[in-house]
Amino acid sequence: MKKVDYMCKSEFSRALALMEDLRQAGKLDLLAFMKGDMMMFDGFGLSDFEPVACTLTQLAQLIAYQALCFDGSLDQAALDEIWKWRRHFLIVGSGSEEAVREKAARTEAIGRIDKACRRVEQLCR
Repeated sequence: MKKVDYMCKSEFSRALALMEDLRQAGKLDLLAFMKGDMMMFDGFGLSDFEPVACTLTQLAQLIAYQALCFDGSLDQAALDEIWKWRRHFLIVGSGSEEAVREKAARTEAIGRIDKACRRVEQLCR
């Protein structure tokens, strides 16, 4: 059975950066979040809350909903609460740590293949 990986620090950091990018681009729609995905997070700060699988974008929207102040600053206590309950979030999709590791491994493998091809070309000259 595969070990379940809960939200890690790098995923939290990526979600925070994504939230800021969405906010600056004017693409942060908290009203749509409140009408849709917000319900899956309802009660995340309770100890008996069942972990929820979510995308990095959904987590970024939750961060904005919970922690973004009217003046654009972030409420550190709200951020701390999300981090405290990180075991309630299972990040899935392209922003997950697993996906990032897989992409890095593919990139590294491609680099090794490219290096080997260049070496063969040099030997064939």
